[in-house]
Amino acid sequence: MKYNYRHISPERCQEINNMKIPSPLPPYYPEFFVMESEGKKYFSSEDENLIFTAAFIPIPADREFYQEYYLLIKDNEYFIFNYKRVSNETVKKDNIIYADIVNEILPNDKIDNCNEKDEILHIISEMIKKSNTPHFNVIIREKILYNGKEIK
Repeated sequence: MKYNYRHISPERCQEINNMKIPSPLPPYYPEFFVMESEGKKYFSSEDENLIFTAAFIPIPADREFYQEYYLLIKDNEYFIFNYKRVSNETVKKDNIIYADIVNEILPNDKIDNCNEKDEILHIISEMIKKSNTPHFNVIIREKILYNGKEIK
């Protein structure tokens, strides 16, 4: 499947907004996720059935206390999750710079209890990898972990 940053159709935005996806951040943040059809692009599949975005982002003053949360929407189901960078090393070999990155998706009850857990983790892993665009002449070699195991 082909993923890219794109505007989401107003119809799909309305479907998603009708889902009333709750914010995990404190009450002084917006109560629900709002998908905008104009101005903002989302990382998604061409058919808009899979959408990945940083959905709940604390203001800079709160980042010490709250994490950024990501959102995967698959058809009419959603998964709110976060991940952390475990390591980030740069290696230069034969005049090529490699960024060896390891990210770990943090434990998540909704993912753990999903009938399609392996598929959901694979989709999240692929979307994290594809949303990380290389800068300059750096080749990104990225691993995504869940519960300490690499997602293939």
